[in-house]
Amino acid sequence: MTIKYKYIDNLVNKINGSKTQHKKYLIDILRYKDGNRYLNDKFYLCQRIEDGLRRQDTDPKYSRWLEGKMNQLLKEKEERNLSAILGEVRALGFLYDIFDNSITPRGGKGCDFTVDYNGKPILIEVNTPLGATKDTNMEHENVKQNNIQMQVSEIAPMGFPKRHRDNFQGEAISKLAGIKDTETQFKAKATNILWIDLLDPHAWKLNNWKDQCEPFLIWNSTITWGAIWHSIYGKKGDKIYDRLETQCQSDKAYVMEFGGKFQKKSLVDFAIITMPNCTVIFENYKRKQKDKELYQHLFNCSFLDLYRSWVNFPTKDLRIRVCITRRTGKKYSTKFDSRKY
Repeated sequence: MTIKYKYIDNLVNKINGSKTQHKKYLIDILRYKDGNRYLNDKFYLCQRIEDGLRRQDTDPKYSRWLEGKMNQLLKEKEERNLSAILGEVRALGFLYDIFDNSITPRGGKGCDFTVDYNGKPILIEVNTPLGATKDTNMEHENVKQNNIQMQVSEIAPMGFPKRHRDNFQGEAISKLAGIKDTETQFKAKATNILWIDLLDPHAWKLNNWKDQCEPFLIWNSTITWGAIWHSIYGKKGDKIYDRLETQCQSDKAYVMEFGGKFQKKSLVDFAIITMPNCTVIFENYKRKQKDKELYQHLFNCSFLDLYRSWVNFPTKDLRIRVCITRRTGKKYSTKFDSRKY
């Protein structure tokens, strides 16, 4: 069955009729022409942009904003900025599901979207990280055996470790924890949401980000520290393992040189991360507790994965759960790694 995307088709026609030097790059993103992706991923990714674009028929404030974004798209010269523009369009589709017509796009300086929530502002800033700009692939020597030739490639979207003390998970954590570090778009008395879009198919070839939202990934006798979770709740001095072996010698850990996003002084109340077929919410337990109605709005988010989300509702014990989880990581390290760091 072929699914038609009216608004994406209209945008593709505009791109084909324009003089932009990034026609193929843009159309590949809009059509998600990536043979490595499953069909349901392609449906999900196309639908996110379609949902954002169709808001132009909902309210003049969206049509004006989208028209401006489409003009930017056709004039922009940097590919990284193109991805950021489309990330904002995708975010509008999600946010309309959560806040309906009360979501308002912003232009110029400051945050990307605002919501007037019971007379108090919600400020939303969208970030579309693209990982490392170089050294993300490593090709190994071809292996031939019994007339079968194999090519092994390593992919590190956040970059390969550069220092002896680094590892892959630590490299990813350091980049993710530094997203919007200055927080100039937020205000202390507002509810602030950092919206992180991991839906660019050029940047993220592998659909495994949702597993990284868990604190630990355990497979047979190997324990891996989740990069996204520790970029949010990890503390300076925590040991981070690519592979902690329970039955043999482990790889050396990376020792965090900084705190995670919510272990530092942060104005962000919620970090919401969108991935193919999955949306995960992380809450900052150091900020003021929110009311029940706001959680109900956030839980309307499309494809929300509550199992992997970390929120302080309804049990109000998020601080305790994070502390217990970090303590569990230290116990794993003490039990299975005898090295001195």
